Order: sequence, then C-alpha cells, then structure tokens
Amino acid sequence: MRRREVVSHRYEVSDVLDAYGIRLTGLSETLRDIADGLSDVQLLELLEGVCGHWHGTPSVTPEELLAAVPHWPRFRGSARLLRVLPYVRADVGSPQETQLRRTIVANGLPEPRVAHPVVIAGITFHPDLSYPDLRIAIEYEGDHHRTDARQWDSDIRREGLFRDVGWAYFRVTRSTNMREFLDRLEAEVTHRNST
Repeated sequence: MRRREVVSHRYEVSDVLDAYGIRLTGLSETLRDIADGLSDVQLLELLEGVCGHWHGTPSVTPEELLAAVPHWPRFRGSARLLRVLPYVRADVGSPQETQLRRTIVANGLPEPRVAHPVVIAGITFHPDLSYPDLRIAIEYEGDHHRTDARQWDSDIRREGLFRDVGWAYFRVTRSTNMREFLDRLEAEVTHRNST
C-alpha cells in the first residue's frame, strides 16, 4: 500500500495462533510488534500479566522469555524488552500489585517477594507481596475484596492468622494514602531489621 504519511511493512509471521476461528499473532510476534510503542512501566505490567495468573495459567515464565528474546529476529524495541525482562516477576496477581511493588522499590525499600508461600496453622498462604524473613505481608485489595462478603470474611480471617503468629500485615487499596503506607512500611522494616 502506498499513501502519503503511511509507512507499511510486510514480513513473514511465524508465530500464529487460532482463537475461536480467528488467526492472531502469537506471543513472540505480538511482543515484537508492540515493545517499541510501550513505556518500560507499561511493558513491565504487560509482561507480568503474561507471566502471571491474572486470567488463567501463565503463558510463559520470565526466564523463558529472557532466554528466547535474544534469538528472535531483529525488531525495534528489543533493547527495551531486554532491559525490562529482569524485573518481571511470575505469579503477580494484578497490574495494581505490579504498581505497588514498583512504588515500594522506587521509595528505597528492598523489593518484596511476590506470592511467597507462608504456612500458618497448616494452611499455605501466598501474600501478594512479603518480606518473609522479616515476617511482613502486604496485600493489595481491589474493590471485590470489599463487595464480596465471602472474600471480606476470608481477608479478615487471614489477617488475624498472620498477626497471631507475629507478622505485620498491611492491606492496601486504591484509596490508601501511599505516603503514609510507605512511611509505616519503612518503619516496620527498620524495626524488624534491628531486632
């Protein structure tokens, strides 16, 4: 196609999948197409969605992507993709959890673990974020945590179990005052590191 102010590209698509009878580019092809048009933050959120369980089983692990990308055909955005991939974590449950973890790290705190298993009273929990060695858990709670009665009861019970065995437990929502939360978290990290 030739038109003024239009640049068309033609290339061989090798990664194609069929979804409900519609041919779509697969993961590697799609990442090559969009990596250059996203910011580092947007790309991190996208990759953690692909490597997380937001909408089912993860498509790929961060390690698999890190090993595969250098072998893909050249594409714009490859440097950005390779720069962001080491910061991608598996098992992130939502974009808000990605943003929360980034905010914590950007404010000088150590990076918390993602979905690290914690066994309390014979039950294995996976807090969204945690510092297991310091016994600090951080949960991001979307609106469904408030509106679903069963989820609300479960959250309260979980917090109680963690606190009963000496964990500090932080619950963060979209209306949380982030400065206050970060100050409290930093004080807790400092306190528990000193004892």
